[in-house]
Amino acid sequence: MNDKDKGLVLWFTGRSNAGKTTLVTKICPVLQKDIRVQILDMDNLRPWLVSGVSYSKNVRRKFFTRIIEIAKILSNQNVTVLVIAVKRYNEFRNISHKSLGDRYHEIYVKCSLETCIKRYPKNSTMIKNWKNIQSHIQIFDNFEEPLSPDLVIDTEHQSVNESLKELHKFVDSLILKR
Repeated sequence: MNDKDKGLVLWFTGRSNAGKTTLVTKICPVLQKDIRVQILDMDNLRPWLVSGVSYSKNVRRKFFTRIIEIAKILSNQNVTVLVIAVKRYNEFRNISHKSLGDRYHEIYVKCSLETCIKRYPKNSTMIKNWKNIQSHIQIFDNFEEPLSPDLVIDTEHQSVNESLKELHKFVDSLILKR
């Protein structure tokens, strides 16, 4: 099977509340007019793919390895996969790139921690009740900025529509290269 017979894997990474899900849910119907598309949202898949509530690096590594394999299976069927994941470690990004090869494209949805906290839906409750901070740790946990993403979308300084135009142009260019 050559690369033209494989779907793309567009991996949206960035902090919690940077805008990954917003962009993916808005671009997906547009892409579905021309290609087969599947969304893999980590928040929805995590309970099915890992047991317990641990967020240790080893548990996260297992989880990402499973997501990579699911993305590979789907893309081998000529499905373009839109993966939504914080993916906070460059080590995991490197594993994804090595496993998926040329079909892997990293999209960094960039936004400062301060803005992500302001966007956080439970922000006011969380700030008032610091005892619950552990249940919301994913927003504060270490996040390594991607070293060489294929596309950077700055949702802090761009509107959703501006971000979508940039994303659509990028995806169109990938499709034309195939």
